[in-house]
Amino acid sequence: MSVSKKLSSRLLACCVVLGLSGCGGGDGGSTTGAASVGSTGPAAPAAQGYSIGGSVTGLSGTLVLQNNAGDDLAIGANGTFTFATSVSNGAAYHVIVSTQPATQTCTVTNGAGTVSAANVGNVSVVCATNAFKVGGSVSGLNGTVVLQNNGTDSLSRSANGAFAFATPVAEGGGFSVTVQTNPAGQSCSIANGAGTMGAGDVSTVAVTCTTNAYTVGGTLSGLGSGTVVLKNNGGDSLSRSVNGAFTFPSAVAYGNPYVVTVSSQPANLSCPVVNGSGTVSGNVTNVSVSCSCASGYSACSGACVDTATDSNNCGGCGVVCPANFACSSGGCVAAACTTTADCTGGDVCLGGTCQAPTCTDGVRDGQETDVDCGGGTCTTCAVGQHCAAPGDCGSGVCTSGICQGPTCFDGVKNGVETDVDCGGGGSCQKCAAGQTCLVSSDCQSGVCTAGFCH
Repeated sequence: MSVSKKLSSRLLACCVVLGLSGCGGGDGGSTTGAASVGSTGPAAPAAQGYSIGGSVTGLSGTLVLQNNAGDDLAIGANGTFTFATSVSNGAAYHVIVSTQPATQTCTVTNGAGTVSAANVGNVSVVCATNAFKVGGSVSGLNGTVVLQNNGTDSLSRSANGAFAFATPVAEGGGFSVTVQTNPAGQSCSIANGAGTMGAGDVSTVAVTCTTNAYTVGGTLSGLGSGTVVLKNNGGDSLSRSVNGAFTFPSAVAYGNPYVVTVSSQPANLSCPVVNGSGTVSGNVTNVSVSCSCASGYSACSGACVDTATDSNNCGGCGVVCPANFACSSGGCVAAACTTTADCTGGDVCLGGTCQAPTCTDGVRDGQETDVDCGGGTCTTCAVGQHCAAPGDCGSGVCTSGICQGPTCFDGVKNGVETDVDCGGGGSCQKCAAGQTCLVSSDCQSGVCTAGFCH
C-alpha cells in the first residue's frame, strides 16, 4: 500500500473515533480536501501516487535510469525494475538512460507518458553490446584478393581503395585480418591487421599487394668444351662452361614473357633451345639447351671436327696424318708447297707437295752433298760433285768441297789401287810388304799371298 493510501486510512479512523464532523488542516477549520490558504470549505482527499517501472534485457554491466530528470536508479542485472518515487495520477513520466553500461548501448521503449490511475510497468530497456566496422585500404592490387576477419568473415576485393568487412565486431572484442586467397601472381601483406576493438570503427588495416617474380632456367647438355652464352629477353646474360642445370640471374614478373636464346657457342657446335619461350606463371625450369656437333662435324675428344679435313682426325677420330701431309676428303695427302721452306721435318718441296727426300728424286736434298749422292745415305759422288768429306766421293778424295779424281799421291786408296797410292798395275808404285794386293805384280817382292804382299 502506498504512503498516501495509508495516510488516508489513518485520517478516516481519527474522524470516526473523535466524532468529528470533518478532518483536515488549516487554520483550525474542518476540510475534506486540498484547498487554498484561508478556505472554510470541506478538505479534498489526498492525491493518489502510482509506481513507474518495467524490465531490462541484454544488460552486461551497470546502467543508470532516470525518471523525469531525477530519481536515479542503478541496475546491474536483467529483470524488472521500479523507480523509488511514485507519480501522481495525471502526471507525466519520462524514463531515460542516464549512464550507459561500458561497451553497451541501451534504448528505452514506452518510456514516456501520463499516469492514468494505474501503475506503469511496461517501460522496456533493451541493451546491446556496441559493435563497429573493421576495415582499411588495399594498394598495389592487380586481380582479386580475398580477405578474412577472425577466420570467418570473408571479403573479396578486385580494386584498390577502402574496404570494410560486413560483420561488425563487438567493442572490446578482438579482430584479426588475414589474406585468405592471394591474387593470381601476387602476394599481399597486411599491416595493423590485429587488435582489440575500441569505441569506434577500425579503418587502419593496410593491405599491400606486390607482383611475384619468378626465375627462368633449365638444363644444358652436350657441351664438350668451350663456353655457351645464353640470353633471356635479349638482355639477361648467362655464361656456361659445364653441362647441368642453369638459372638466369634476373627474375621475371608474373605474367611477363620470357625468351631464351643462344648468344654464342663454340665453333662447329650447334646448341638449339627447346621450351625457350612463354609467359611466366611460376618458376620456369624446363628450358632445354642440347648441344651437338653441327652438320658435317664429328665429336672427337670433346671437340667437333671435320674428319674430311682435320689432319689429326682424318677420316675418323684419332687418325693423324704424317708430317707434311694434309687431310683431304678424309684421306692423308702430301701437303702442298711452293718451296722447301713450306715443308717441315726435313721434307722437301717436290712438284708442289712436301715429300721425304730420296736418293733418286733428282734433287739435292736431305743430307746429300750433291744431287742424289753423298751425305752417307746415298751413293758416293763422282769426280767434280760436291762433297763434305772424303766418304762423299767415289774417289775418296774431297778437296775444297769437290770430289777429285784418284792419283798415286793423294794418300787415299782409290782408283785401281790395291792399297794407298800403290798396286793396281797402273802408274802407281808397287806395294810394300804387308800392304794389300790382288796379284803378285802389285807387290814389290813379286809375292802376293792371301791378299798381302810378302
